[in-house]
Amino acid sequence: MTTTIEPAVPCRMCNASGTCAFCAGTGTIESRQCSACSGGGRCHRCGGNGSWKRSTLRRPRSVVTGAARCTDCGGNGICTACDGTHFYASGDPCNYCEAGECATCQGDGRSPTTNAPLTHRLGGATSITYAIGSEAAPDDPIGREEVVLAADGSLRYSRRHRGERHSKVLAYSQVRFRELLTDLERSEFPRPPQRTFRPGPGPAHISILPSEAYVEIDTSIARGIDGYREFVEKLEDLVARIRTDDTSLQQDWGVLPLGSDEAPGRR
Repeated sequence: MTTTIEPAVPCRMCNASGTCAFCAGTGTIESRQCSACSGGGRCHRCGGNGSWKRSTLRRPRSVVTGAARCTDCGGNGICTACDGTHFYASGDPCNYCEAGECATCQGDGRSPTTNAPLTHRLGGATSITYAIGSEAAPDDPIGREEVVLAADGSLRYSRRHRGERHSKVLAYSQVRFRELLTDLERSEFPRPPQRTFRPGPGPAHISILPSEAYVEIDTSIARGIDGYREFVEKLEDLVARIRTDDTSLQQDWGVLPLGSDEAPGRR
């Protein structure tokens, strides 16, 4: 009887070195224990061996094509949020998968054979936060603006600029919340879209709850990425119009005032 030994595949995560790619084998990231390797310094994908066997993963051997393929992963069975690594660049574990596999198709690459609608990876979000600008930067005349949109139709806006703070609590159309999630689902959120940032007041911060997934992205970069482009355009327009008390927001955003939880003043 002949025994077939499955050849090992070089680990792309650590470039076959067996060393954790997130902390470079030190076990720490910015004085914190690296959650990717639990402080051990070994690659979490191959266990420090520098290679792994294909049979240890449940992903399809080839990409599923045609109408049967999973629309969330494109048929390759890999989680798009973390690119199949199960960890973000920060070293934190991915919130959308258990082992780097697409949560929708369970790593099979095929659409679930049920009559129920597909479960979108951001479908459980309860709030979206968009923040941009710098409170103290001399080249930022507006300051730090933040808007938090809840799935229940409530909205909180705040602006901080050189010690002064303004805030508003509003109501808005819940249809808009689903539109914004759809935009993010078209992007690769929360996979980091960039590693370096241009000088200035800082990039836009986008996050959702309860997963606490987030990205930092320059608005100039966002304009060139499907999903992010539409999302940022809508939120930039929203915060600018809230800042100026634009009454036309009631027509297209369904915005109604609920009050101000803090009058303008010093912190």
